[in-house]
Amino acid sequence: ILYGSDKYDLVLMDVQMPMMDGNEATKQIRAKGWTRNTLPIVGLTADYRSSDKEFYRSIGMNECIGKPVRIRNLKAAIHRVIAECALESNN
Repeated sequence: ILYGSDKYDLVLMDVQMPMMDGNEATKQIRAKGWTRNTLPIVGLTADYRSSDKEFYRSIGMNECIGKPVRIRNLKAAIHRVIAECALESNN
């Protein structure tokens, strides 16, 4: 995403990665011009608290959920992101 021009529907971003963490990767993706609507990002982190939601949104993630990932939580997050993007597209 940072170097190519491929089209992606959604990014599942691990927040704690070696070399460049997911927070920095998200910031760089947004700096390249990918908006929340053109490339939604759902963060995944073992250190998630609901009080952190605004922090993750402020760095450019659409949503963030905790690990271990429960399929129902992942599906719900993806559905929320898709609905949010559809709303923004219609405005």
